[in-house]
Amino acid sequence: MKNLVLFDFDGTLIKGDSTKLAFRSLYRSKLSFIFFYYLIHIVGLLVLIFIGRDDQIRESRRNILASRYDCLRQSEFLNQAQKKMFEQVYSRALNDVNNGCSLVIISAGYSEIIRLIIGDDIEYELIANSLFHKKPEVVNFENKVTRLNVKLKSTYFVKAAYGNTRGDIPMLQLAEKAYWVDENGRISDFSKLDV
Repeated sequence: MKNLVLFDFDGTLIKGDSTKLAFRSLYRSKLSFIFFYYLIHIVGLLVLIFIGRDDQIRESRRNILASRYDCLRQSEFLNQAQKKMFEQVYSRALNDVNNGCSLVIISAGYSEIIRLIIGDDIEYELIANSLFHKKPEVVNFENKVTRLNVKLKSTYFVKAAYGNTRGDIPMLQLAEKAYWVDENGRISDFSKLDV
């Protein structure tokens, strides 16, 4: 049985949202960023505001990032995003791996973007969607646990888990020790929080 440590990515290992960071890197002026991140997806944005569904806006943004992925790889994105990594959280991940645990990152973000940011300095498994698959399901809430069970066939023990949103709570509840990461990268014991 594998001993695992689970980490969400956006807002947990890195400050902010990796999709938004990617758009900021591709569209460097504030005006072009606002246009391509928000206004070009106006129908999806309206659906999100009035119906509460984000699948259309997510798909529209995914299409742009997939079509511009080579530009993203050659841009300043990697340097900018690595500066956004929470050092304290990342050092916890490194420490857990050095102590014999397997690191699993479970994210609603895109695997290609996450791999660009993390690189090859640490061994990990990644559960996330690809930029190149149309209409992927959102890896959040109970779906994080479901995808983990499918990938590892339930033959694991979760020593620790780290998250930062309500969508991470089912994953955090799997862990012997669960941690909450705030917007500044500070780590708290999840059991002592009123979330």
